[in-house]
Amino acid sequence: MSYVIITPEQMQTSRWSGGPTTQMMIFPAGSSYRNRDFRFRISSAAVEDAVSVFTKLDGVERFLTVLEGKISLRTGVSEPQELNAYDTIHFHGGDDTVSEGQCVDFNLMLRGCRGVQKAYFCQGKDLFYAAKQAHSMLYCRDTDMTLKLGGEEIRLPVGSLFVREPSEQEEVIELLPGKPAYVVIAEAFC
Repeated sequence: MSYVIITPEQMQTSRWSGGPTTQMMIFPAGSSYRNRDFRFRISSAAVEDAVSVFTKLDGVERFLTVLEGKISLRTGVSEPQELNAYDTIHFHGGDDTVSEGQCVDFNLMLRGCRGVQKAYFCQGKDLFYAAKQAHSMLYCRDTDMTLKLGGEEIRLPVGSLFVREPSEQEEVIELLPGKPAYVVIAEAFC
């Protein structure tokens, strides 16, 4: 079992056309969002403008979970989808994507890999089954958490990202939040 905790102080914040964005993790290490040579990227962004045009990312699959606020998101030629706090959408990064409304979101971007992302309301002792051969990531912005993995107790400070490295077996992670809160769970199979 190998894991890393990325704290807010280790994350990189910059601006995109709609507001600030924070890169929490990029894989492989040394790859770059600007060069588009990553396999996957985890970030959180604030959508501050009433109408925002998302950056086109050809060849990138995206998952977006609203953490706060509400937006209407239109991707490609689809009808707009209303997204409230902790709703998740999957879309193609190369599609024309426009949002209306303001929010803070959590993003998983995938290039040449597959993945999944969802928000989960954790009220107490809950279990998460981390898939084998996946980077399994947990994020909670509202409270500290204790994670139990392989008999080890791990403290996850509020706003930090937990990343379990790929393993040869599925592993059970016990989630113990400081108070009931939403957790965003993402997995990337690269």
